[in-house]
Amino acid sequence: MAVKQDPDRHVSSIARANQDFELISESQSAVKS
Repeated sequence: MAVKQDPDRHVSSIARANQDFELISESQSAVKS
C-alpha cells in the first residue's frame, strides 16, 4: 500500500480532507442560518 511507502503524504492528504470538510461544514451552517 502507498500508506507504508509514504506515510507523510498520506497524513497530509487526510489533514487536507479534514480541512475541506470543516470548510464545507462552515459554509453549510452559514447557509442554514
